Amino acid sequence: MTSLSYYLSGVAVNAKLKYAVVEAKSFLEDVPVSAGNKKRRLGNVLKEPNKPSFIVAYDIVPTLEAKWGTKLIIKKTLLGSDLENCRYVHPINNTECLVGIGEDYITTESGTGLVHTALGHGQKDYVTGLRYGLPIYSLVDVDKKFTEEAGQFTRLDVLGDGNIAVVKYLDEKMLIVMEESYEHKYPYDWSTKKPTIFRATEQWFASVEGFRQTAMDAIGHVKWILAQVLVLIGIGRKAPYSGVITHGFVLDEKGSKMSKSLENVVDPRTVIEGGKNQKVVRQMSDIYRKLRGTLRYLLGNLHDWKSIQRFVIVDLSNFYFDVAKDRLYVGYPLVQSDAPAVNLVSRLSNFLMGHKFYKEKLSNSSCCTSPFPSQELKNEVNKVLEVARTGKLIGSSLEAKIYLHASDASLASRLLEMCSASNDVDALHRVFLTSQVEVVPSLMNELVQTIPYAGEYLVQEDRVWIGVSRAEGSKCERCWNYSLQVGSFMEHPTLCGRCFNVVGIQPIPAMAAVS
Repeated sequence: MTSLSYYLSGVAVNAKLKYAVVEAKSFLEDVPVSAGNKKRRLGNVLKEPNKPSFIVAYDIVPTLEAKWGTKLIIKKTLLGSDLENCRYVHPINNTECLVGIGEDYITTESGTGLVHTALGHGQKDYVTGLRYGLPIYSLVDVDKKFTEEAGQFTRLDVLGDGNIAVVKYLDEKMLIVMEESYEHKYPYDWSTKKPTIFRATEQWFASVEGFRQTAMDAIGHVKWILAQVLVLIGIGRKAPYSGVITHGFVLDEKGSKMSKSLENVVDPRTVIEGGKNQKVVRQMSDIYRKLRGTLRYLLGNLHDWKSIQRFVIVDLSNFYFDVAKDRLYVGYPLVQSDAPAVNLVSRLSNFLMGHKFYKEKLSNSSCCTSPFPSQELKNEVNKVLEVARTGKLIGSSLEAKIYLHASDASLASRLLEMCSASNDVDALHRVFLTSQVEVVPSLMNELVQTIPYAGEYLVQEDRVWIGVSRAEGSKCERCWNYSLQVGSFMEHPTLCGRCFNVVGIQPIPAMAAVS
């Protein structure tokens, strides 16, 4: 029973059901306050000495006798179709109301076989009202409160104090037989977790043929912002945003999405600042430790563990991952040059999980597509960089420029080729994690004499001279590399060429966050 039911004009019956006019006699027994987990309370009308007669579905007379604790004597039977167009007096405003024929949703499974029809608050009720030409109106506003037309119940919440007030009023007027709770299917709002209120409201429709393509271009794949886009574009304006950021849900410790309505959101500041609510963080830490322990156990039982250990720590961690992470972090969006890195990461994951892997095939997914002289050369470059760092010439390796000279013409040619590589991945300064690399033709060059820090690397019988100086140009605020191009892009004067190609293809849009 809801307050909406008693305030709108119409009662519906099932034309095919058999109904009975019954007279209520004395109590058979006391009615329990609750039955199972259902709340149940008799109305004042059944407690009066002189009880009225009722119209109920014939098949449920014994059920109602037991539920009400009252003997019901059948005086007359008739079909639901015989009740069509009968009139009754509205229990609150005393107006004359209609009995109409409803649909098959009116059954004898619960209630009395008669259903109050809220014409402005349900699709089936709405259809019934149209069939009989009844006025369609809603007594509930957008705040789920009664409107002024509800008289003494105005501004009361229909799901709260409004419902309680209506029930109390009807019981005082001897108009309630029984109040009870019962289970039935009803839609709930996914966000507030409260019952949905259906309201008949005025609607308008507009054809989108004139601006369909413009709207589609503005929408992209974010469907839940469709309404505001169509309205604005339909009146000749543009979408209320230039770009949309979408993201997935964050889960709580039970695996459910964090939501304000569920009150299970963990404030990021609590995690950052080390607050008391660390259950989610502890869970993730436990998962990490279990995963790490499992991998250590599996790898510890592999044959030739030392060889695998060197491969992971030296070849991958110290060299490959150190080189690849710069472009994977900074070089977004993913470009073709990053495909080998992504491919290798996938293959390494399979390897670490126990799949067969051949180390000799690693060269196909190397950090560089051109053949690199050796890991040892990078190690020697790092040694000279460390000396320069100790001497306070540089801090980060990105503040350095490397100079190389090879006595062997073939090796010098390979180094020159990598310095001038059009593919950013193959460039030597990316491998060395410095901002620039220059191959000098001769050690007699005047420039060489000004290099403050130097070292040598022996390749068989050939020598490679290594020099370190401060990098040229200014620091890019995005990737921290030094470049002469910083300051040359009007739209983004603080970016280098690589970063400008990532973020400077078009102006940065005003982003609208969508959860």
